[in-house]
Amino acid sequence: MCLHVRGINAQFVVCRLVLIFRAEPRRESSTMKPDRREFVAAAADPFFESFELANQIGKGSFGDVWLVRQRKSNKYWAAKFLDLRACKHGSESQELRILQSIDHDCVVRLKDWYKPHLPASSRQGLDLLQPYGYRQRLETVLVFPAYDFDLRSLLRLRAACPDDFPDDHRRSICKNIFCGLAYLHGLGILHRDIKPANIFIRYGKTVRAVIGTWGSGR
Repeated sequence: MCLHVRGINAQFVVCRLVLIFRAEPRRESSTMKPDRREFVAAAADPFFESFELANQIGKGSFGDVWLVRQRKSNKYWAAKFLDLRACKHGSESQELRILQSIDHDCVVRLKDWYKPHLPASSRQGLDLLQPYGYRQRLETVLVFPAYDFDLRSLLRLRAACPDDFPDDHRRSICKNIFCGLAYLHGLGILHRDIKPANIFIRYGKTVRAVIGTWGSGR
């Protein structure tokens, strides 16, 4: 049965409505704002894409040092975050310049470094909405090999058990320090902050010491 309302065929109206709702949905304009997933992916921090923070292992005048895990290799490295105070006094570029110019077994080698990360979200006031690894990072990050101890920590451990610190280990550490200093002085580089906390120790078949931390070097 067909109903007529003021001369309009009701069955005809219902059929038209069905056709309208079955029609292909309107396509969104290509100029529309991308969704959050695309926005976050575009703002990823290269450092945090490659490394994951493990724990803080040091704190100095020019920045904090963290043990980090490389995602691809699962190997651990040390990452130094140079803070804004270091940048203002030129220590960032100075330390980086020295590290890029040295190559010796008794001096810490630079694996990689990362510029500050300033994604678009931080400029648009959306930075706090991002996951930690996608937020702005104002520090320059220097990545080094991770060592077992610094000399200050080793001396404290050995003070209680001097028999566990044999003479050949002591001679090896002193020799490595002197060789590293001779190499640096040959390049015209002065460390200016040699102390046990800036000498790093690695145990293997032999004990090896390397000179690190270049915030005061010239």
